[in-house]
Amino acid sequence: MPERTPGARVLGALAAGLLVGVLAAPGAVAQTDEVPVDPDDQPEQHPPGSWDGSSFDEPFHEDDVTLRRASVDVSGTLRYRKTGPADFIDEVEVRVVDDPGDEHTPGEACALPAPVTIEGDGPRPGWDAEQRFEALDVVIPCNGRYLVQAEGSLEDPDAPPHTMERSFVVAVLPESVTGLDVALDREARSVAVTFQPLDPADVAPDAIGYVLERRGPAGGAFDDVASTGLDGEPRFVDPLTDAPAGAYTYRVRSVRGGADGDVRSSIIHTESATVSIEGDPTTATSAPTTTARRSGAIGGSNGRGPAVTRPSSTPRLTTPTTLDTGFEDTIDYGEVPETTTSEELAGDEPVAGQSIVQDEADGVDVAVPAAGALVLLGWAGHIIYLNRLAKLL
Repeated sequence: MPERTPGARVLGALAAGLLVGVLAAPGAVAQTDEVPVDPDDQPEQHPPGSWDGSSFDEPFHEDDVTLRRASVDVSGTLRYRKTGPADFIDEVEVRVVDDPGDEHTPGEACALPAPVTIEGDGPRPGWDAEQRFEALDVVIPCNGRYLVQAEGSLEDPDAPPHTMERSFVVAVLPESVTGLDVALDREARSVAVTFQPLDPADVAPDAIGYVLERRGPAGGAFDDVASTGLDGEPRFVDPLTDAPAGAYTYRVRSVRGGADGDVRSSIIHTESATVSIEGDPTTATSAPTTTARRSGAIGGSNGRGPAVTRPSSTPRLTTPTTLDTGFEDTIDYGEVPETTTSEELAGDEPVAGQSIVQDEADGVDVAVPAAGALVLLGWAGHIIYLNRLAKLL
């Protein structure tokens, strides 16, 4: 068998390598198709000189959060895209300032906390300069709308600093009032509410005072009745002269100022008390009328009955009586006219039995004497008649 020349051997090796490459190519292509590259998984690339990667931690990760506490931690990370390998963040200043975008301004007693400075960690490799910052227990004494800011400065003094900020609201509830007492004056139809003012240590710098709230028999929400300042007397009087009968619930809440209006103490920890009002409401115009009506129907305050105006005792006309010369089985005593009167008790219904008493009084005045005279006259005529008859016999 003839030997192969070196050229033939090289040609055979090349052919074998080409065959292996052709066979392996579909598998490589298939693997590339099965694992596509997701562009969202790639880190965001900010342009040089950008601070766009910076952020606050909660609760300042977004704008307009509302805090119900006076002390808060401020933390986050400042990120800077370098323009040169030597760039790094030299320091970060954390501060809280009043938000100039609203009309609320903290008072003199509402001093804001001093800024906190965090030193940088120095140069780092790569094209991103990062610096963590943290300010613990930042106390904001008064309610209001504020800005939290983190200002980063580069090592290069000619580079401008960058300030990251978020707007937030502090709305801390004041302490709740205790020692509530409610007393009902039934005669005056009023309610006196007393309470224990807050201890001076619990009074916030932006405290305003106290407000009395009331809920009526219909239920529903409480309505404001009265208010007083911090130095006012811890007592309210609520007149219910025109209020309907029913149950009335009272509570007193302490009040602080706020960015969006007054902030009141928690209703969960606020005491309440209920009184019951009986009877119909009375007014200045209706009270005398009611008293007069009651006096006319039952009797005055002296315990006597109602004053009754008696009718006049004017003599009545009667039918003339003529002597009968004949004998009659019955004697005509004359017709007694019916008693009438035109006087009534104004504004009242007749008292039971009143008309009967008045008729009998009228009979005693006129009818009884007239009837007696007629009887005597009848007997006298009868006796004369009998005497005449006896003489004839």
